[in-house]
Amino acid sequence: MHTTVAQDTLKLAEADTLVAHEQWKAARKLYDKVIDAGNAPANAYYQRARCSRKLGLDWKTIFTDLGEALRLEPHHYRALAMRGEAYYDNLMFDRSVDDLSEALAHAPDSAARVHCLTERGSSYSAQREFDTAVKDFRTALELDSNAHSAYGRLANALDELGQHEEALRMQIRYTDLVPDDFTGYMNVGFYMGEAGHYDDALAWYEKAWAHAGKNEQALVLNNRGYVKYKLGDHPGALKDIRKSIELRAWNSYAYRNLALVLIAQGEVDDACTALESAKNWGFTKQYGNEVDELYRAHCK
Repeated sequence: MHTTVAQDTLKLAEADTLVAHEQWKAARKLYDKVIDAGNAPANAYYQRARCSRKLGLDWKTIFTDLGEALRLEPHHYRALAMRGEAYYDNLMFDRSVDDLSEALAHAPDSAARVHCLTERGSSYSAQREFDTAVKDFRTALELDSNAHSAYGRLANALDELGQHEEALRMQIRYTDLVPDDFTGYMNVGFYMGEAGHYDDALAWYEKAWAHAGKNEQALVLNNRGYVKYKLGDHPGALKDIRKSIELRAWNSYAYRNLALVLIAQGEVDDACTALESAKNWGFTKQYGNEVDELYRAHCK
């Protein structure tokens, strides 16, 4: 019996080393062996769930392992936090908040608390509880003024609350901390536009373009096209938005922007076709009722 325990301990240590080197598949096989042998600790189930998530395995498998980890050790901080994040990924935001709140209560250190607060704030934002989300993000930043994820997510919540200038400051701070992240520059450009600073928005989209990969260029073109539309540069807007659609035909927001420019130019029939494409690609589901309202106002 002692030999089996010793062997399992060695396997767990080896598996943990593989996880540290992000060798998820090999690590999962070792956790399988330890768990199949019986009497595995809670952490083995947590680590196997972690590997499964990294490998893109089905959610049922992941939730089952996390549930077993928490049955064995109800206050396992990492299992609670991961399950909270998994609930978020599955759009179960109330359950996400519950698990992340419990994880926060058992967080072992400041870094863990920052993580829980940032993730929980995101779940509150997803439920459009932006004031509560802002409190979580600000508390996280009080604990760690360099917590870049909290700055980016705080910026989004503030923007939703109409606090565009403050959102800008938070997003610019994010880009200072993560200067190679394309999304940071994109979001600054977006918030600049929300605040009505269209010329500045164009400058930030140029920065975003410099950091964009091929698959991201369509997003820059679409957003830049919208800003050009707001500045009255309809030819420039159409060029950017149509190129965006050429690169990423499923971007429903680009069709909405195309329709706005065409309506401004009096090309209503083409605008209605663009609005229909926006709806077909799921704009209403993603962004609200604006496309339906434009369609009712300008089309049959």
